[in-house]
Amino acid sequence: MAEEMTNSVETVPVEAEPAQAAPAAPPATAPEAVLTAALSAPPATPETKQKSSPLLVFLTVLLILVGIIDAMLWGVAGYYLLQKNVQIGSGGGAVQSASSGGAPAQDGSGSDVSSDDAAKREAMEAYIREMAKIADLETEVLASHNSVVAENYTDDAAVYAEFTGRTLSLCQQLVEKSSAISSDDPEIAELHKIYQDWANLLLDSITTMISAIDNQDQAGSDEYEKLRNEASQLENRYKQGLQTLAKERGVSLG
Repeated sequence: MAEEMTNSVETVPVEAEPAQAAPAAPPATAPEAVLTAALSAPPATPETKQKSSPLLVFLTVLLILVGIIDAMLWGVAGYYLLQKNVQIGSGGGAVQSASSGGAPAQDGSGSDVSSDDAAKREAMEAYIREMAKIADLETEVLASHNSVVAENYTDDAAVYAEFTGRTLSLCQQLVEKSSAISSDDPEIAELHKIYQDWANLLLDSITTMISAIDNQDQAGSDEYEKLRNEASQLENRYKQGLQTLAKERGVSLG
């Protein structure tokens, strides 16, 4: 009886203790969530990379175009600024030239004006060289003529002897030699004509005086005085014109 009770006690099943619930995992923090999302995200495929490439190329090309346009704008601005400075400089030169009494270069061609000035100077120098060849003859004519007239006059016989024996021949040579001198320069040609008119007028006065003495003609003597005064005026006009033209062209008469 006692054994049966013991067995019955031993065979009574022991109720199992209720299983304890596993503790809940703490919520993931923000960095852990990002890391978790990154680890759990599928890896990038070639298709994904190809989708981003066109945008990158577009942005790169756009940046290059912006740089090129910017450079072109700066270039255009620089060009117009340079042109403006050149125009201002040219205008100032013309004003300065006009204020100093000189005419500004026409058509903006300074080289043409310079070459024209050089040609005029050379023409003047050539003319002076030609006139120098007859300078001694001119001196002889005037010395012979003046030796018996005006304050040097003594009598008609002395005048007649000098004029016929020396002055007339010298003056004829002067007229001939001065006629052989010419110039393509209009101003020089006009000036030289005054000299030729003077030489011819002097010759006319000499022949008139010789004729008046031969004929004892007082009217002829008066005509001589008139011609001599006109010749003297032409001589002064020529000398003044020669000095003025030589000065304008920068040529020395010395």
